[in-house]
Amino acid sequence: RKLWLSILADNAQIASAHVGYSASISTSHLVFPGELRNPESIALIVDHAAASINIDPLDSRSHLANAWALNAVNAFQRSTNAFRHAVSLNKADSWSFISAAEGVALGGEVAASAELLNVFLEHRVPLREQHWAYLTIIRFLHEDFESAFESSRNCPLPLNMSGAWGAAALALLGREDEARDQASCFMAQARAAWSVSTT
Repeated sequence: RKLWLSILADNAQIASAHVGYSASISTSHLVFPGELRNPESIALIVDHAAASINIDPLDSRSHLANAWALNAVNAFQRSTNAFRHAVSLNKADSWSFISAAEGVALGGEVAASAELLNVFLEHRVPLREQHWAYLTIIRFLHEDFESAFESSRNCPLPLNMSGAWGAAALALLGREDEARDQASCFMAQARAAWSVSTT
């Protein structure tokens, strides 16, 4: 976050810096132990996403940040439209499609999310851990619990929460003993990682 703020301090007219700062605040509660979203942090997410659009209204990443900001304030119908607009601005950007697929699914629009996910898969990009983390959540929200669990096995980093989603998927598949083991493993890894991040 300090990096984005230093860039903005030098030049507040850089849209990508507003996008980066908005995203860093949006995900900080997943990264830093004990940090929660609050009205002040949500306002920063929204304000910097809006600033990026004002600077560069044709930038797909700015509109993607705005869509996630709308999710942060539970404006899911508006966020779905914003996600669709974001991907329409750069149809070659596979990352925008998988990000939008998750964001739309979190708003309950499963059919729209499936369409976006299919476009992402058609790009045939090599899947990295972060892609698998998104796929885990998307497939869980699509109620494809078997695929959600299999996706979670491809992203071992504890702080991306995939282990927790994988454990939940196993529980919903009725595989309760495996779910307990998965949940215990995730909690142990998360505690270890968080203890390192606070030292």
